[in-house]
Amino acid sequence: MKRLTPFAITFFVLLLVAAFVILKAFNFRTENPPKTDTVKTELKTGLNQKVDGWKISITPISIIEDSRCPVDVTCIQAGTTRVLAKITVETGEKEYVLPLDVPVSVDSRMVTLIRVTPAPRSQYQILATEYRFTFQVSEKGEF
Repeated sequence: MKRLTPFAITFFVLLLVAAFVILKAFNFRTENPPKTDTVKTELKTGLNQKVDGWKISITPISIIEDSRCPVDVTCIQAGTTRVLAKITVETGEKEYVLPLDVPVSVDSRMVTLIRVTPAPRSQYQILATEYRFTFQVSEKGEF
């Protein structure tokens, strides 16, 4: 039985590394590709004002919580906002609690409250008519 020379072993290892690098460079996959958001849209509205877009309607009904830190105060926690909203899609209408920056599953979509304005101030109570909300709507799909 012949023994492999150090040169042959080194050559074989380099060949394997080169094959791995080439396969990685061309991004060959052996598993199914992951799901990702295929469509995203932003919808902006005020309290009790319906906004429509991308086969969905969102109507913010009330503010359940607005504990965001006022801009003129140093806070230990940032706080959050939670909005009760009526959402209508093809399959019907339902009320959802939408926390700030937390995606909520609605039918085949994800709805996220991504922005609430105006920013709170320590010496000013925000009126319900002043609130503006921005929602991000996305649908799951495949590559």
